[in-house]
Parts: sequence; structure tokens; C-alpha cells
Amino acid sequence: MKSILVRFLLLLLFVTSLPQNIAIAHHSYGESSYFERRDRHITSTHLRSVDELFCVDTKQSSLDLKETSNAIRDILYERNYDYLGNKRINFYREGGTSKHCSDLTKSELKDVKIRYIFTDNTAPYCGSSSYSCAVRPDLDYDKELNVYHCTYGIAYIRPRDFQNVPDYIINHETGHLLGMPDGGPNAPDKSPCQDSIMHSADYGCSNGRPKNPTANDLATVENETYSD
Repeated sequence: MKSILVRFLLLLLFVTSLPQNIAIAHHSYGESSYFERRDRHITSTHLRSVDELFCVDTKQSSLDLKETSNAIRDILYERNYDYLGNKRINFYREGGTSKHCSDLTKSELKDVKIRYIFTDNTAPYCGSSSYSCAVRPDLDYDKELNVYHCTYGIAYIRPRDFQNVPDYIINHETGHLLGMPDGGPNAPDKSPCQDSIMHSADYGCSNGRPKNPTANDLATVENETYSD
């Protein structure tokens, strides 16, 4: 019993000695304390053997599939989140520039972990047409581990957001699917603004809409790849 108490106190000392922005930037969905994480990220990020296949669909918008798909490839490939966790995260495009997500067969689609759907009306998916959002249709709760996981996620993106701030909107919504929530005084779960792409002007922070995830974001996502 004594050894357990000592280990707990050492862990508590480590956590409280972290710089404030790092401790808060490592935020997980719905956490009630640092020790009670409820992560919501795609399970493939734990596995080096499974790539994060993604597809793009612009049928519900006027955007060109090839141009949009190539732009997303350039935003994701070999930078920021890509290759984190000793390549547990490894983005790879499914369908190239010739197939929308909705053109893929069921067999092809079942292995796609991230789907970027562009639509002029995000309201049916996001609850409002005023913003883009990330959705996890098959969110599953593991009672034993006290965490949420999903096998795939969908980012519903407004064309205007992509045209105005392409890097920000792709990296922000992808950040959700990799385990990070929004933050800031105007976020659903209000919090102080921190150095994070998830804490942006959209949620009352003064950093505008950053193009890239910060070092804190990358550390958070990488740590999640090694978690449960």
C-alpha cells in the first residue's frame, strides 16, 4: 500500500510540475481530471501496421475533386501529424484524384479512416450551417478502459472555410479525429486560450486561425498514439 501511495505522489508531482500550457494542451474529450481520460480518436493511430487512409468527396459542393484532393494531400503528407508515434500515424490517400468517397466500394471504404466531405450545407451533420465539424459515427465506449474509440471519422467541411483557410480547417478537423477537442472561452467546454490550433479565433482566442498544429498539439497527438 505504501509503495502504491509513493508512486501516486511521484506521478502527481510530475503532472503539477509541467508547464501550464503543456498540461492543459494535453486535453482529452470529456476529461474530469488529468487521470480520467476519455479519448475520442481513431483506433488505427495505435498501430504502425495500419495506415490512416483518407478519401475526399466534393459532390455536395462546386469544388473540383482533383484540385481539392491534391491540396489536402499537400497539407497532410510528410509534415505536422504525419509519421507521429514512430509512424503510427501515416496518411495515405485512397481513390487518388479520380474517386470521391461515395464512389468507393464497401470493401474499399471499410479501410478508410478519415473522410473529408465538402458540402455547401453542413447543418444536417454539424447542427448548423455556420461551421465545419468532425463526426465519429461509430463511437464506442470501452467500459474497462474508460475510453472512447472509433474506427473512422468524417470531417464535414464548408467550401468557404477551405477556400479561405485551407491549412487551418484541414489540420483543425483532423486534430479532432486524432484526439483533440476545441478550447477557448467560446468553446463548448470553456477553457483558457492555450498554444494550440484547437484554441483559435473561432473560440475567442487571439491567435487567429493557425495554419499548422503547434508543438503542444503534436506532443498531445503523439502521446495519444501510445495510449490505450
